[in-house]
Amino acid sequence: MPFSPPSGHGFPPGSTPSLPQSGPWGPPTSPTSPHPGSFPYPSPTPAPHPHPSPSPGPSAPGCVPVWFVIIVIVIIIFSGIGGFFLFLPTPSLSGPPDVTPGDAFHLHGTGFIGGGSITLSLDGEVLVLSSDYNILGGSIQNRSPSLLSLAQLVSNGTIPVNGSGSFDATITIGATLPLGTHTIHASEQVIGVGIRGADLKFNVTSGQAKLVVKTTSLDFGQLQAGTTATLSVVISNTGGQQLTWTADTGGTDWLSLPTSTGTIDPGQPEQAINVTADASQLSVGKYTATLEIKSNGGDAQVGINLEVIPQSQTKQAKLDASPTTLDYGTLPVGSQAVQVITISNAGTLALNWQVDKGNTSWLTLDTTSGTIQPSAVSQTVHVTVDTTNLTPQNYSATIHVNSNGGNAQVQVTLVVSGATPTPTPTPTPTPVSAILQASPSSLNGNTDCKYAASAGWSCTVTLSNTSNQSSLNWSASSSGASFNPSQGSLSAGQTAQVSVSVPAKTVCPTQIDLAFNGPANTAHVTWSCQAPTLSVSPTSLTSQDCPFSNSHYVCTVTLSDNEGGARWSASSGTTGVSFSPQSGTVYPGGSTVTIYIPRTPCPASVNLIFTETDTGKSATAVWKC
Repeated sequence: MPFSPPSGHGFPPGSTPSLPQSGPWGPPTSPTSPHPGSFPYPSPTPAPHPHPSPSPGPSAPGCVPVWFVIIVIVIIIFSGIGGFFLFLPTPSLSGPPDVTPGDAFHLHGTGFIGGGSITLSLDGEVLVLSSDYNILGGSIQNRSPSLLSLAQLVSNGTIPVNGSGSFDATITIGATLPLGTHTIHASEQVIGVGIRGADLKFNVTSGQAKLVVKTTSLDFGQLQAGTTATLSVVISNTGGQQLTWTADTGGTDWLSLPTSTGTIDPGQPEQAINVTADASQLSVGKYTATLEIKSNGGDAQVGINLEVIPQSQTKQAKLDASPTTLDYGTLPVGSQAVQVITISNAGTLALNWQVDKGNTSWLTLDTTSGTIQPSAVSQTVHVTVDTTNLTPQNYSATIHVNSNGGNAQVQVTLVVSGATPTPTPTPTPTPVSAILQASPSSLNGNTDCKYAASAGWSCTVTLSNTSNQSSLNWSASSSGASFNPSQGSLSAGQTAQVSVSVPAKTVCPTQIDLAFNGPANTAHVTWSCQAPTLSVSPTSLTSQDCPFSNSHYVCTVTLSDNEGGARWSASSGTTGVSFSPQSGTVYPGGSTVTIYIPRTPCPASVNLIFTETDTGKSATAVWKC
């Protein structure tokens, strides 16, 4: 059937196009000269046809030149590649706009090449860190410690992209990452395109206050009936705002808190909450209680255990050092940090203690020895680490606490990293607060102070600023003493003396906490006095000294002591003898006691015994007739 092309295609009606009989589509023929401008292929020999053939031209109808086919194929190929690149999704990152040190930063990326991998960088520094510090060998030492863990991190330091072109990473924001704006950049290598990526800016803010309780429980162990002991709970603020805290024993009558409220500013050292257990009104047995700590940075509970045992004539000191580990985490070269060791005496004898850091040059102790009387408040040792002269690596040391009430060890750990990169804008660094030190750490009113019956005790405490860079302001407080001056300021390295006055009518034995409050810590000094010596005058009486009235000899004696107030009670082995008053508190200068002795056949002798309640020592007067 003859071929009939549709109209509009350049063929006369009823004609058929000439098909090539040689060349690429037919049998070969003798070469002929190509038409000017045509492709140099042999011209086909037309077959005989009753109708005349159309005039040949540069593009004869029905002939598709090979050059045209090649161009079309090239255009199709490059159009496909161009369309692939044209329709590549745009990478993007998303995450929280604001974070605080210690937070987990959740990063999400989309628009990347599925099945590929991406590399993260922070402020221009490639992040390849993980919780395994050996992932890069020694190169970790020169890396920033600000991001310590990357979820899904593979061995070559990249993060895999899933089939849909997205990825997720969890990044821990380190405490040393400076406040301010930072930029995370995610990049990938695409063949034929090169490196492409996306940025995300976020802010490191100071955040809220955060309560951290390092002492999870208090165990007073065995405490003799009739005695008291004091242990400490160590708390700190790891947040970015001031922490305000309160402590409460929940109405437990055998527990007391010398200080139940306080504040800790960001960057300040830990504080110690002293907890005193009083077994004077407890029976032998085991007791438990709970210390509630509430704050604007969270709440906590500390369990308390105590076992009361019978009294013993043997007195012994008992050391308690807390905590047993100090972990400073990761610090960059050229930084400092301070933590606290609390030392307590849970025994019945004065505790003499010393601390020793050995030859560890990067550790500094603000005090190395002290004495804690039985039931006195705990004493603190501020331990400062300085990484200025250290190289990036792991460090450890042991602090030895020795005493006449046992020994203890405190393990110190520290990781030093390379210097933290400075972001833009540069935040103002927070300097290490100056530490206030008070000396001596304890005062014995009987031996370290002057006493006058009219004025009481007068003592002296020396305050010093241990910093060689910063000044500090201080104030003094106590529930049983007064200070002159009661507040002041100390420049770097300066010392000052403070006069401490304790009222004359303070009943002994007792202890008074003298608190000196600085910007970074509170230095405590324990003031104590021993039971005074009781005396009675006259020490002998006769019937002539005591008028007889209403069937009784009525005698009068003066009871006195040598220093402070003394609690006393009176007794006699003779039936019917009575005293007025029967007991009380006496001070220097004396108190009058009236004794009533019933009619007694003479000769007779009656012992009038006045006993100092706290020590059991007595003074005796004898009546004879």
